[in-house]
Amino acid sequence: MHQSGYGRASGKTDGTGKDDTYDCGDDPKEQIDKQYEEGRKMDSERRENQDAFTCLMEQAVVLGKKKENGDRDWAESFQEFLKLMADCTDADRVLVFPIINGDTYERSFEYWRKDLSFPGTDKRMVSIHWIPEYHQAFCEGRTVVIRDMEELRHEDAVIYHRFHVEGVEMLIAFPLMYRGKLWGYIRIDNPELEQSKQLLSVLPMMGAYLGSMNDGSQMRNVLNRHEYLLSKNRFELEKERQFLDVLCRDYTSVYIVDLEQGSAAMLKLENTANASRMISMQRRKSLDYVSTMKGYAKNYVGEEDLEKFLKIMDLENLKQELAEKERINFRYRSIPNMRGEQYFEVQVVRINEVQFDNRVLIGFHHIDDIIAEEERKQYELQQALERTEASNEVLLAISKIYYEILRIDLEADTYEQIYTERQIYPEEKRTGCASADVRYLHETFGVPEYRERMREFFDLHTLAERLEKDETVAAEYLAVDGNWHTARFIAKRWNNEGKVTHALYVARLISDEKRREKNWIAIAEEANKANAAKTEFISQIAHDIRTPMNAVMGFTEIIGQHPEEPEKVVYGLEKIRTAGKFLQELVDEVLDITRIENGRMRLVPEEVSLAKILSEFQVAIEHVKMGRKLDISYAQHDMIQDRVIVDALRLKQIYTNILSNAVKYTPDGGNVDVEIFEENPEEEKKIRLIAKIRDNGIGMSEEYMEEMYSKFTRATDTRINKVQGHGLGLSIVKELVDLMGGEIQVRSKLGEGTLFEIWIDLDYVNQKEETSVEERKEDYAGYCKGMHLLVAEDNELNYEVVSELLDMYEITCDRADDGSVCVEKFCASKENAYDAILMDMQMPVMDGLQATAAIRRLNHPQAHRIPIIAMTANAFRDDIEKCMDAGMNLHLAKPVNMELLLEALYRLKKDNQKKTGRQEEEK
Repeated sequence: MHQSGYGRASGKTDGTGKDDTYDCGDDPKEQIDKQYEEGRKMDSERRENQDAFTCLMEQAVVLGKKKENGDRDWAESFQEFLKLMADCTDADRVLVFPIINGDTYERSFEYWRKDLSFPGTDKRMVSIHWIPEYHQAFCEGRTVVIRDMEELRHEDAVIYHRFHVEGVEMLIAFPLMYRGKLWGYIRIDNPELEQSKQLLSVLPMMGAYLGSMNDGSQMRNVLNRHEYLLSKNRFELEKERQFLDVLCRDYTSVYIVDLEQGSAAMLKLENTANASRMISMQRRKSLDYVSTMKGYAKNYVGEEDLEKFLKIMDLENLKQELAEKERINFRYRSIPNMRGEQYFEVQVVRINEVQFDNRVLIGFHHIDDIIAEEERKQYELQQALERTEASNEVLLAISKIYYEILRIDLEADTYEQIYTERQIYPEEKRTGCASADVRYLHETFGVPEYRERMREFFDLHTLAERLEKDETVAAEYLAVDGNWHTARFIAKRWNNEGKVTHALYVARLISDEKRREKNWIAIAEEANKANAAKTEFISQIAHDIRTPMNAVMGFTEIIGQHPEEPEKVVYGLEKIRTAGKFLQELVDEVLDITRIENGRMRLVPEEVSLAKILSEFQVAIEHVKMGRKLDISYAQHDMIQDRVIVDALRLKQIYTNILSNAVKYTPDGGNVDVEIFEENPEEEKKIRLIAKIRDNGIGMSEEYMEEMYSKFTRATDTRINKVQGHGLGLSIVKELVDLMGGEIQVRSKLGEGTLFEIWIDLDYVNQKEETSVEERKEDYAGYCKGMHLLVAEDNELNYEVVSELLDMYEITCDRADDGSVCVEKFCASKENAYDAILMDMQMPVMDGLQATAAIRRLNHPQAHRIPIIAMTANAFRDDIEKCMDAGMNLHLAKPVNMELLLEALYRLKKDNQKKTGRQEEEK
C-alpha cells in the first residue's frame, strides 16, 4: 500500500482527516433517510442555499425508493444519478464497476460528461489482479484518491499506463459495500477535488447505501439482464461485423452517405488508416460529409491529386454522375498511412440499384500492390521498347559504317539487299542470284592485282565450309575507284547438321583507316626517335651534372687539404663558383623546357628600357664566357626607340642561350661577335629589334640543322665531346621566339662557324629624351650593418649558409623552421625587433605564402610594413606573382646572391622610411 501522500488507497480522505471506512453496522438507508428528512425540515432561506450535494443525496433517496418499488425506469434514474454525481464533482465521467465471479470488475453503467475518446475505453473487463492494491482497499471499505496521475509514472507503471491511455489525470474511487460484502465500486474521473471535499466525507456511506440496494439479488438481476442484453447485442453486432468484414475485407474504410442530407456514418475504419487520426470513436456514427472529406483531403491527399479528389467527391458532382451510372471509381495518392500504403482507389456505389435515392456507399481500397505490378509491367514494356530502339540504333549505326548489307541464302543461292548507299550493280536490284552478282563484284570492281584474291574470297560454294571454323571471314582490297574496301561474310543461320545456310554480307570503305595506319607508323617512328633522343639526353645530362659536381667535390677536397695556401683556396673557390653557375643554368633550362611541354610558359610583356636590358646583357657576357680564352665583341647601334613593350627576362634568355652555344662550340682563341640594332618595319608604331651572333667555331652539319630545334638533341662530333651541354638551349630559344612572334635564321658550315639572326617586332612608347645621369652607388653593406632579420627556412644546411653570409656583413638573424613558427615569433616580437623577414616558399606545417598572408593580417605595429623577401628555389614568373599577391615585397631566387640581397634590404628600408615620414606629415 502506498503512502497517503499520493492519495492512493489511503484510509484518510483528502484533507478531511476523517477515516474513510464506513461502519457497516449502521443501516445506511436509515442514515440517508434521516439526512433527507432533516433537509426537508430546513427553513426556506436555507433550502435556497442548498448545494448540488444535497440534490445528490435527494437523488440517492429517490433512487432507493424506486429500487424498492421495482420501478422499470430504475436504470434510467441510476443514469441520472451518475450524471448528477459528475456535475457535483465537475468530473469528466462516472463509471460503475460491479464485481462478477469474485475476481473481475465489469463496467455496466457509465456517464460521459464530455465528448471524449480514448483508446483504452474499449476495455470493459478489469481483473482484480490488475489493481490488487485498490481491490484490497475496496474490500476494507476505503476510498481511493489519486491527486496527480504523473506521480505514478515510475512508482506503478502498470497502473499509470492503464489510466493514462484513458485520459485519466486524477480520480476518486469508492467501494459499493453492504454488511461486509463488496458489490463493486464507482470511479469518478478527473474531478475537481476542491468541490468534492463534502462528497469525500460521505462516500463510504453513499457506497454502503448503494450496496444495500443489491439486497435480495435485485441489483444482480438488473445486472444479469444488462449482461444478457449486452451479450445478445454483442452477438448480433458480431454477426453483422462478420458480414461487413467479408464485404469490406479489401477496404480500409467504408462510409454510408446520404448525399441529400450531407451526413455520413462510418461502417468500417481500420486503425492504420489516415482517417482514424482525425475521426474519434464517438463521432464515427454521425459525420458531416463535406467537412470530413475536405479535412481528409487537406491533411492526407497528395498535392498532385488534391484538386481532382475534391472535384470528384463534391456532393453535387456525385449526385449528377450517380444519377446516370451505378458507380464511380478513381485513384489518388495520399500521405503513407501507418502500414506505408499510399495509393488508393475510391469506389462510390449507389445503394438502391433501381432508383437513386441519394444514399451511397463509399469505400477506400489500398492498391499499392496493383500500382507496383502495373509499374513493373510498364518498366518491362519500357525496357523492351528501349531494347528495340537500341537494336534499331545499332542497325542504323551499322548501316552508317557499311555502305552495303546483303542477306544471303546459300542453299537457294539468292540474296536480299538490306541496305545500300551506292549504285554497285548495273541496275538497281533488291534481290537476285547471289553467286552471279557476287562474281560481278570481284570481276569488275577490284583492281587487277587483287581480283584473284577477291575471286577466292567471294566464292559462295566454299563459304559455308570456311564459316565452319570462324563465324566471320573478311578481306581487304583496292578498288578501281582508288579507295580501299573491306568485305565481310558473317554466319547467320545453321541447319540441323551445323552447316551454315544463311549469311550476311557487309562492305565498307577503309581508306581513312589505311591513311591513319600509315600515320600511326610514322608517329610510332617519331616516338621511337624521341625516346631515343630522351635516352641520349638522360645520358648527356647525367654527364653534364657529374662534370661540375666532380669539380665541386674535387676542389672542395683540395681546399680542405690546403687551407693555409690562399692562392689555391681562391682558385678552388672560383672553380666551385663556375661549376655552380653551370648547374644553375642546367636546372633553369630543364625546368623551362618542362613548362613549354606542359603549355605553362607564357610571356609577361611590360614597358621597359632597351638600353637597360642590353646593358645587363652586356654585363652577362663575361659570366657566359666562363673563363674561356675567347675574343668576344659587342656592338650596339641605330637604337631608334628606347621604351618598348617586351618580356625582358625572356628576351635576355634568348640572347644568352645563343651566346652560350657560341661560346661552348668555339675553341679557345676563337672569335664571337654580337651585334644588336633596330630597324623600322612596315607596320606602324613598331620597331624591329635585330640581333646577330656570329662565331668561328666548329659549325653544324646540314643534317643536324634540320632537327636542331628538337628537344634533347646535340650534334654528334668527336670535337665536342668535352663540351658541356644537354640539347635544350635551342629548343627553348625557338619556343620563345615563336611566342614573341619573331623569326630566327641560322647559317652554318662545318669548320667555318655559325651565324644566328633573330628578328622581333616590338611596340614602342613615345617618350621625351631624358638626360642620362649615372646613378650614385650606395654603400649597401655599410647601411645594412647591424640589421636583425627573421629567417624562415626549414632546411638546416640552407639556414647555416644564409646565417654565415649575413654574419659576414655583421647582420644577425633568428631562425623559424616552418611558416607557423615564423608567424608566432613575429607576433611575439616587439616593434622594430626585426628589420625584415626572409621567407622560404616550401616549408612544412605552413608554407611561405600562407605565413606571409597570416603576418599581414596580424594586429602588430609592423604587420603591414615589415619587408618580407622571398628567398626560394621557386623562381618562375608565376611563383613571383604568387609571392607578390600574398603580400611579399620582393622575390630573390636561390642560390643566395648577397649583392642583390643587400641592395634589396637597403631599398626596402628606405621606402619604409619615406612612407613613415609622409604619414607623420599628414598627421
